[in-house]
Amino acid sequence: MQPVNDDTCDAKRIYIPSRLEDNRLLMDGDPGYIARLKKSGPPWLVQAWLMGDWNATPEGGLIKAQWFKRYNIAPSEFLRVIQSWDTAYKPEQVNDPSVCTTWGETRHGWYLLDVFRDRSTQH
Repeated sequence: MQPVNDDTCDAKRIYIPSRLEDNRLLMDGDPGYIARLKKSGPPWLVQAWLMGDWNATPEGGLIKAQWFKRYNIAPSEFLRVIQSWDTAYKPEQVNDPSVCTTWGETRHGWYLLDVFRDRSTQH
């Protein structure tokens, strides 16, 4: 491991990768810690805390915001319209909701037409 200069305090630091579950003392001493942690930040930051993933960003690693453009009026005709579902079966607030996106395809590309997001109350 290579030390890194921390310019904010003129110190050398070494990053030692670890996950929250590697800290058994914390996990055993505070069983509700993970649940509180999941409620205390956006998903990308919680991922960094839980998995030690310091490459996590608000955009995530696969899809970039600059790939998308906004529109005020959707085209009136589409070659096809599709829906994509990501179903979630756990109703607790710390879990992800079910999400459906509706997309319209034109000769010029795809348009995101609607996003439906809901947490199921069914068990």
